[in-house]
Amino acid sequence: MAPSALPLELIYYIVDHLSNDTPSLRNFCLSASALAIVEHFQQSPHLVKHVSCLDIDVDRLSFPDIDKLSSNPKFFLQFTNLEALIISAAAEEPIPWHSVPEAITVALSALLVERSARPLLHLDLHNLDYISPDLLILALRATTDLAISRCIGSDEEPNGPNLGKHSRAPVVCSPQKTVIVYYSNFLLEMLAWPQLRPYLASIASFKANGDQDPLEPLLALYVLLAPTIPEIHFPGVGDISVEPEEAAALALPSSWPALRTVYAYIRTQKELEEQPSWMLTQLLANVVVPHSTPNLKEIRLNLEMRMQADGAGPQLEGPAAQNGSFTPATPIAWQLNATTLAALDAACASHPTLVALHWTISIRTYCLKLHRYADSDHALLEFAACCEALERALPQTKSSGRLKMEHKGLDT
Repeated sequence: MAPSALPLELIYYIVDHLSNDTPSLRNFCLSASALAIVEHFQQSPHLVKHVSCLDIDVDRLSFPDIDKLSSNPKFFLQFTNLEALIISAAAEEPIPWHSVPEAITVALSALLVERSARPLLHLDLHNLDYISPDLLILALRATTDLAISRCIGSDEEPNGPNLGKHSRAPVVCSPQKTVIVYYSNFLLEMLAWPQLRPYLASIASFKANGDQDPLEPLLALYVLLAPTIPEIHFPGVGDISVEPEEAAALALPSSWPALRTVYAYIRTQKELEEQPSWMLTQLLANVVVPHSTPNLKEIRLNLEMRMQADGAGPQLEGPAAQNGSFTPATPIAWQLNATTLAALDAACASHPTLVALHWTISIRTYCLKLHRYADSDHALLEFAACCEALERALPQTKSSGRLKMEHKGLDT
């Protein structure tokens, strides 16, 4: 039998004594998931000023909470010091937004509308299905940093009858923001809808992650972002799926007039040694070109490698594996694709506005004892060998002072 909840009178008594003890109050909140949270804050309104992050699980709010929100849809507006908001569902599968009780969606919408004038520092939408255009517009208005993960956009028509009042309302000026989308075709297609296009100009940084997802919806969105985006994270080879026979017909936009910083992700050694990925080829053809990116300042390439016994290096074994240390062995011999690296070298050395080609190199070896990839002396040796190989392959960029390399955030 589950333990019974504490009487509300006792909860209020405890909280009143913790009102000036912020650490203890936070610890108490961690154990309060089964309480009627809305009623609790209504009984102790002085607590709301201490809340900087609010995590709303729309699938687990209690019936008393829903009843209170129904009678007071502006309840969340009293959290005036709120900096971050998480709207999520704890269920294994995404929860359809239209199945969330109306009292919750109305109260959250009221909060997002109010914060369009005073944007949150972070807003996270997680594990929600059939996100409405209205919710997406409110989210874009209400924060400077928006992350959308495990969410599926609406499959309505762009001009369907159920878009909501915010989709049809005049565009409200939005702050410059960062948007991260963990890949959803419907969601990316919705961002390209006519009603949402005016808000794309406010996106200062955009990143899309995926898992072998179709590329076409992302390319269509890039076409709309390209005229105004200052910073973009292009997906790695594992995020998108490009069939060889389709590669020639798919291309990135060739004009990025506002672009200043480019991020690209290289997941395997093969991308540098053998045939370059579609994305790396497109960067050379349509991005690292002076007339395409007249304001480009920095290219940041992230190289991530995991080394195993059957791959590019040895596993960690024996007593030394307990703490991740390893007697360095002979590093792998990098055989970089001369054609690809020469093209990158020429493009970076000749671009008139480029300041840096910055490599962030992460090399980890598999530790048998720890059953995970870990840093090691051998990984650092491989990093040094990788740097030497890149310096040899990029002589013009190096001599111009534009070549920068780091390992796990440590400058070299």
